[in-house]
Amino acid sequence: MREKQWIAIDKFKRNLFIKNELKRFILKNITKNDFLLISNKYYINYKKNKLIRWSNINQQVNKCVKTGRTWSVLKLTRYSRFVFRKESNSGNIPGFRRASW
Repeated sequence: MREKQWIAIDKFKRNLFIKNELKRFILKNITKNDFLLISNKYYINYKKNKLIRWSNINQQVNKCVKTGRTWSVLKLTRYSRFVFRKESNSGNIPGFRRASW
């Protein structure tokens, strides 16, 4: 149950980032413009800071696709170490198999 909430919040954050990415990029570049008045820069910086905090790229966290776990998630497969071990042992992930000598 808790995992579903984590996954839903993660999806919500990623959708907010996609929605506000262009707006944040434009506002950030306008504040770097040297030819604008300082009052305009302050206003634009205010508008940028009023954007939803969850729409920032720094809020995006690697999470396991199945469990929603944040720690020890492999970037290649987006599985946590427990799910990765179970899936690779059962042969569900192509290219990975259990090591045996």
